[in-house]
Amino acid sequence: MNAFRLFLIVGMLFSWTAVSHAGVAGGVIRFVGSIVESPCTVNIADSKANTQCYRNGQRYQAQQALSGFDTTR
Repeated sequence: MNAFRLFLIVGMLFSWTAVSHAGVAGGVIRFVGSIVESPCTVNIADSKANTQCYRNGQRYQAQQALSGFDTTR
């Protein structure tokens, strides 16, 4: 009798978890807004790439060497 009661309680608990997951099977998420940051600029000169970005109120700048880059083309 105790085994039957335990089996019944466990079965009810598992059925409630299945129902709770089935209740959130759908929905709609809407996003409203705009892109307010400008894109980065890239300038290539003398086999180097200079990158400038403005993010979170700060200006970032980087320079990378382009190995094997021919500027005469």
